[in-house]
Amino acid sequence: MAMQGKLSDMTVADLIQHNCQDRKLAQLTIDHNGEQAVLYFKNGQVLHAALGNLSGEEVIYRILAWEEGLFTLKNEVEAPRTSIKRTWSGLLLEGARRIDEAQVAFSSNQSKPTEVHSMATKLEEVLKGLAGEVNGYIASAVVGTDGIGIAEDLGNSKTDIEAANAQATLLIKLVDTSIAKLRGGNLEDNLLTTDNAYILTRFLEGKSYFLTILADRRNASLGNLRLMSRIYAERVSKAIPR
Repeated sequence: MAMQGKLSDMTVADLIQHNCQDRKLAQLTIDHNGEQAVLYFKNGQVLHAALGNLSGEEVIYRILAWEEGLFTLKNEVEAPRTSIKRTWSGLLLEGARRIDEAQVAFSSNQSKPTEVHSMATKLEEVLKGLAGEVNGYIASAVVGTDGIGIAEDLGNSKTDIEAANAQATLLIKLVDTSIAKLRGGNLEDNLLTTDNAYILTRFLEGKSYFLTILADRRNASLGNLRLMSRIYAERVSKAIPR
């Protein structure tokens, strides 16, 4: 039997989180002001989303702003195809970021200050706090194991963050797999040392994301770097939706 309800009682973000955390195989249909969006869930992720001629992640970002409408959830319905690769929490964070940007733009046009609160801005605030605690700090990022960054603080750095995230993901996965094969226990952190910098990477709780910190080797202290990575990994974990 299908479950039905109103968005005024359960938001789009709540519906996505609920279905992904319960690892449902399901189809979610949402009707809003003459538009209909259809989402498909499997194994804790959103596999596909469609809205008219639009499909994929952009559908999620559009419907997260819907506050009124009706939804219907049908279990055991397979997705016709896969159009989304990003993790469900990554989708919510990116959606929150976009909503915040729209609110700030609207506020600027109206010449009124707007106080913005979201998961995305919380993460960025945490990283800015990290910047003030790490000696020789250059940049930091929170990245999913799919290689997609969900937050970063680059300071004055000109780092190619997308390329760096992709390389860091490949590296930490390789190191983690190697340690598991060697039965070396749980990976605490991974340190790369270059002529100019330290690059420290640490998994967050659940190992779906990791924190990477780049610091100037001339000014950095390894003790300080490892301590701050441990403290801020916990703070970042608390800011990410479960």
